[in-house]
Amino acid sequence: MAFSAPPRNNVVVFVFFSSQNTRDLNADRKAGHRTLATLVGPKSSCYLHTLLLLFPYVVTGLLASWTSLYFCIPVITIPFALNLSVACFEGEHSTLPHNIAMLDSAFGILFVISVFLK
Repeated sequence: MAFSAPPRNNVVVFVFFSSQNTRDLNADRKAGHRTLATLVGPKSSCYLHTLLLLFPYVVTGLLASWTSLYFCIPVITIPFALNLSVACFEGEHSTLPHNIAMLDSAFGILFVISVFLK
């Protein structure tokens, strides 16, 4: 269980920065910056963003199946994650980093609660 927290945090940080890069895609292209979003393009960047956004739920599901069903508690935030994924594809990038930070806070609090309940 202790091994699942650092990779999850790394993924969440990468998702946060990926959303900022996707938001600033046009400005970065004009300035000549080479970010992952500028290299792969807006649509592929949204696919990567979705993959990384949903990855912690896979890890949490595996953790729940191996240890305790209490680890399913953070999964109640998945509708918010799916809405953020849809927002990325619809081009609503301005509020994406803020909403990802809120999602991460809710997921983290629920994850800590599930650890204490276990």
